[in-house]
Amino acid sequence: ILVIGATSTIAKECLRIWAEKKAHIYIVARSIEKLTTLKFDLIQRGATSVHIFELNLNNQNEYDKMLESAIRQLKIIDIRISMEISLAGM
Repeated sequence: ILVIGATSTIAKECLRIWAEKKAHIYIVARSIEKLTTLKFDLIQRGATSVHIFELNLNNQNEYDKMLESAIRQLKIIDIRISMEISLAGM
């Protein structure tokens, strides 16, 4: 499973469920520290493997590198999309 924006609250909760199901996981976010912490949490919860990739989504030059790395590690990618939307004034 490839999750971009993996350190968001919604993504972390989904990842914990998938970890308990022994998933192979590839997580992407801009904070290597948060990714590392999350990786160890997912391993403790039972994930078969967890790979991390630091990526600021504003840097489009890194997209191909991230996808190539994910494909190399996972072989097959199951993409889940998680977005948190904040609407000011609501």
